[in-house]
Amino acid sequence: MDTPNCDVLVVDDEIDTLFLARKILEKNNYTVKTATNGMEALGMIRKGTALPRLILLDLMMPKGDGWYVLETLKKNEELKSIKVIIFTVKSFTKDIDKAKALGADNYLTKPFRAEKLVEFVRERLKENSP
Repeated sequence: MDTPNCDVLVVDDEIDTLFLARKILEKNNYTVKTATNGMEALGMIRKGTALPRLILLDLMMPKGDGWYVLETLKKNEELKSIKVIIFTVKSFTKDIDKAKALGADNYLTKPFRAEKLVEFVRERLKENSP
């Protein structure tokens, strides 16, 4: 993968959630890009317009759900090192287990607290520091 050009790519079809997550992360000095569905996110990554260190990924979206994005990233040798935090209202154990099995680095349920979001991102990016 080329050098990351943003810290976090937030992928969610809920515009309010995108805006809130972006504001919280930017307030904590992270560079953030956003996408409203999985296909847009993968397109941004492939074109190089978003090469994130971490993806905050919703599961339920039109045009490429989070499961598809997660599987696509983790099967690609150049992209599988990108950290992925699942970011969803789905809180069933089977979803959490599936996310871990597919290679997700963490799982944050909505509604979320700003402190928890920042903590999860900080922890994962610390692991990924050069």
